[in-house]
Amino acid sequence: MGGKVKTTIDIADGLLDSARAHAKAEGTTFRALVERGLREVLAKPVPEKPWRWEPVTFELHPEPGVEVDLTRFRGHLTSWEPKAPERSPSATFTTPIPAGVPS
Repeated sequence: MGGKVKTTIDIADGLLDSARAHAKAEGTTFRALVERGLREVLAKPVPEKPWRWEPVTFELHPEPGVEVDLTRFRGHLTSWEPKAPERSPSATFTTPIPAGVPS
């Protein structure tokens, strides 16, 4: 399989004592016990991170004279708060965006 490499790891005292006792009871070495444990863990597939949605809030400020009709997107928006036209031709929207997706 390859050569052996020495490394240092910090292990809680109680865990180390238990592992040494377990290795002794099995008639094996601490190193063999650690290697077997690592092989067992590495043999399992890494579970995929669950897909998580995070809400993103943004404001839309169209250029003066440009009309934006977002009524067809209402089903995709969790919140839609159009501002009164006399105040400002803008609206605030909240929509789910997958976590980790660059904006």
